[in-house]
Amino acid sequence: MANSTSSTTSGTSALLDAIKENQSVGNAIITDVGMLAVSVVDNGMDKTPMAKMYLRMAKEYGVDIKGVKLLDASDATFEQGAAYGKELAKEFN
Repeated sequence: MANSTSSTTSGTSALLDAIKENQSVGNAIITDVGMLAVSVVDNGMDKTPMAKMYLRMAKEYGVDIKGVKLLDASDATFEQGAAYGKELAKEFN
């Protein structure tokens, strides 16, 4: 079982690192309720395709999440296990 947890942790870290490579991303975490929260620059475009892409990425990295929430980077707040701010898009598994 320890290997499963270890591989999940490394998958989560790899996923978050890959997401943060995008220059329009400010921060990204998996919240305590299992949502991938990502702060992105709001350029007025529909962010639904981006949310869907991050949902697919999580599956590819083997990270089990309930969904993806994209937040406006200009007012997003990240705390231990939670993220708040203006939602730009939301997708669920």
